[in-house]
Amino acid sequence: MSEIDEYLPRHLTPELQEALTIARVVNLVGPRQVDKTTRVRDLFKQGRFITLDDTAILAAMEADKSCERTA
Repeated sequence: MSEIDEYLPRHLTPELQEALTIARVVNLVGPRQVDKTTRVRDLFKQGRFITLDDTAILAAMEADKSCERTA
């Protein structure tokens, strides 16, 4: 645990844990460098983590029309 964790509580942890009890996939979205990936990896220690910062992954998701929402 870093020194900053000692004085900045992470309020999202319980919500992440609860979300994964009802869904296989949880999408965590937010600004860059605010501790999203680190928080999830430290919390769960397992699973597959995908980042849309990887241009190949982003291109594949954009090309996959099955991911699009329909109204």
